[in-house]
Amino acid sequence: MGWTVYTNGETAEQAIEHEMSGCEVLAKSGKWRLWRNPDGYVGLTLFLTERHAGEIAVKDVSATSGPHDVPTRAMLCKYLALTSRRERNEYESEWLNKCATVLNRRDATKKLQPGDSIRLESPLPFSDGVQEDGFYWAGKYLARRNCDAMIVRLPKNWRSRVVAINEP
Repeated sequence: MGWTVYTNGETAEQAIEHEMSGCEVLAKSGKWRLWRNPDGYVGLTLFLTERHAGEIAVKDVSATSGPHDVPTRAMLCKYLALTSRRERNEYESEWLNKCATVLNRRDATKKLQPGDSIRLESPLPFSDGVQEDGFYWAGKYLARRNCDAMIVRLPKNWRSRVVAINEP
């Protein structure tokens, strides 16, 4: 629920390992750990870390809590394979549905060609006062706004926010 603070100069990775003591780590990807405890329970946990004045703070957010972040497709597939017979609570079910939606959106955007049109789930505000949700993709994080054809940089999470591609 809360944060655990380590004051002995540990790195974020060491602090996460300390939090996982007693569990077998089956897979890891970035901030995510797929693990099994001694009783055989399999879990998927997101570890948030913050560093302040030589201290490292760690917070674990279980998949059963419905975290905001989404793991990689490979990590999620491993988790689903290992927990397929387990009943899921409301938060976990909702989170798994959100993961599928986000991962499918990401996959769809990998096939974009320059000039393809994209529409985001909500308008992006720009420093010139314009808000726009429609763009023509130019490559990587660059796109042309539909309203004035100005080239703009999209936010890092734009792939998970696309709701339509090449819509008339």
